[in-house]
Amino acid sequence: MAIQQTTTIPEVKDTIVMLRQLSADEKVRQEAYYREKRLHDEATALGHARREGMLSTLAGLVKKGILTVAQAAEEANMSVPEFEAKTGLSM
Repeated sequence: MAIQQTTTIPEVKDTIVMLRQLSADEKVRQEAYYREKRLHDEATALGHARREGMLSTLAGLVKKGILTVAQAAEEANMSVPEFEAKTGLSM
């Protein structure tokens, strides 16, 4: 993707120059890559934790008799065998 070359806005011109200089610097590019990777890894871990928390909550509701395994599996968008395997429940 090319940055538009022509603009009359001084701030935009300065920003384009600065971006070109930064992208030419290997160390800055590498730092940006690792920062992006870290943010992605954190988001993935957070998503995993949320999913595990949801499964734990659903499993607890099954143990209390509030939900059936089939209902909990449906809420988790899983098959019953998959839900049972992930939560250690079997009915």
